[in-house]
Amino acid sequence: MKCFASGLFFGLILLVLATAASAQDVNQIDGDFLTRADIVGEGPINAANSVVIEQVGDFNAVEVLQRQRRTESNRARISQRGDQNFAQLVQTGGNNEVILLQNGVDNVYTLDLEGTSNDIAVIQNGDQNEINQNLLDSRDVNVEFVQNGDGNLIEHQADGLVSKDIKVSQSGNNMQVIINQTTAVAPLK
Repeated sequence: MKCFASGLFFGLILLVLATAASAQDVNQIDGDFLTRADIVGEGPINAANSVVIEQVGDFNAVEVLQRQRRTESNRARISQRGDQNFAQLVQTGGNNEVILLQNGVDNVYTLDLEGTSNDIAVIQNGDQNEINQNLLDSRDVNVEFVQNGDGNLIEHQADGLVSKDIKVSQSGNNMQVIINQTTAVAPLK
């Protein structure tokens, strides 16, 4: 049953991505940023703490709280396609992964994350758009943001970084990006 649900979700993600990438190369999502393999991953989710959610229409809302020891990982993959959209995630642990796709209307995404070695990919295609991220003690972070139309706002706050890779692509209307980051302070000897 678990494998069937994962397979069904990945099939739905591919359908969403096919719609979002209609004018682009079939293996690319918004330029050189994200590919389908990046979004759907390789095989079923395999983490100490895993969440997979797919919502299609109307009043959409998601709230996820994942807490693990620093040595354990959290993985969340969320896809919301239409109408009111909202997603709020809180993750604590090591090797966290967040993948979120939102396609239509009011879009809001909030992430509070504490932990090391984090990968985050966020795609919002239309309407009100908003990304708010607060990363604490995040050390090694890879983040990819893609927003295509309308309200557009990215607010990214990251404290305690040692290395980071952040890619941002915005291509419509009220484009605004605010990125504040601080690096980890080496302990005094």
